[in-house]
Amino acid sequence: MKSYMFVTPFRGAAAAMALLAHLGTGPVQASAGAEPAAQIDDDTAIAARIDRAAIQAIKAGESVGLQIAVVRNGKELLVSGYGSADLEQAAKVTAETVFRVGSVTKQFTAAAILLLAEDGKLSVDDRLSKFFPDFPRGGEITLRQMLTHTSGLRDFTGDPAYAKDSLGEILVDDMVTHIKALSPLYEFEPGTAWSYSNSAYFMLGAIVAKVSGKPFGDFLKERLFDRLGMARTAMDDLADIVPQRASGYEAVPHKRHLFRNARSSAMSWIGGAGALRSTAADLAKWADALHGGRVLKPASYAMMIRPALLKNGQPVSTAPTAAPLKFMHAEYGFGLLVGSLEGHQKIGHGGGIEGFAASLNSYPAKGVTIVVLSNTIGGPAGAGTGKVAEKIERIAIGAPPAAASTP
Repeated sequence: MKSYMFVTPFRGAAAAMALLAHLGTGPVQASAGAEPAAQIDDDTAIAARIDRAAIQAIKAGESVGLQIAVVRNGKELLVSGYGSADLEQAAKVTAETVFRVGSVTKQFTAAAILLLAEDGKLSVDDRLSKFFPDFPRGGEITLRQMLTHTSGLRDFTGDPAYAKDSLGEILVDDMVTHIKALSPLYEFEPGTAWSYSNSAYFMLGAIVAKVSGKPFGDFLKERLFDRLGMARTAMDDLADIVPQRASGYEAVPHKRHLFRNARSSAMSWIGGAGALRSTAADLAKWADALHGGRVLKPASYAMMIRPALLKNGQPVSTAPTAAPLKFMHAEYGFGLLVGSLEGHQKIGHGGGIEGFAASLNSYPAKGVTIVVLSNTIGGPAGAGTGKVAEKIERIAIGAPPAAASTP
């Protein structure tokens, strides 16, 4: 029997968020009319170096395929595809290839909650019990805590039933019932610690659907995707016919250029936690709009990127359970990590789901966004997409290469 390495979509915060690439670029000059020749030359050089790095990553067997977008102040410095979108069909990755993006979805879920708050239909300080009255201890946790991973809700992806049942579709109400039945349901008292929870974000997506009166994906399409021209972005469903959809792969550990088809969970199990499909160009449009004030009102945006606090008033990164945040020197907002690289503020999130990895990071003060999408989980010696994204990040920001790790 052929064996498959099983990778849960977001199993463990460290595994999911280790895929975040803190991408950036060099100094940004204000644009007024034609760009200076020196700036154009610099942009061309950055794009060429990133292009070479991506080509080398494919040659080295670090991913089956890659799609990269680098955008500064609305100008595309590079939008390109590399390697294969489908090994069996010999299809190449292009700028139009569609990837699953995993937990990059969470910032869209957070924005949807904030849009409904702006509409006066809910508050981030509402209790979960307002929307799901029979949810156990739902009167003790707020939407704010769910958005910041401080609710204590256990992550459903670690439950054995998920691995067994998630290949088949599930209704939203049935998934809510599944989450409610987790034992234990809470990892800690709400607000006292930090732990990455896909359960919380699935419930947030369900709240958007309940309050808006339309499926979560329809709400995102009407309020975000259509308005921003994100024509290649949607809640994914394997039943959909999606032109240029990438296939997902697993890299065989310690074997270069050897891959196998990844397991593929039904996205109805994932919902607001990570079910989106998109392209690097679409995600760059989103980031440009979000950080440019075209998605949320200033007060809502400020709330979204404000580092969360525990009940004791301390940053969530101080919690003993927040090792991933400490590792990345970052804090958590609403569906976004907030940190810095080489002194430059960085806001973004990564995603890891069976067969796919994603990184979307922005430097708002510099007007820069970098997106790296891959259709491979894992890679030579475990490097995979994280290694590729870090290389691209350092090229873009003008930082020296990362020091070689000690064996």
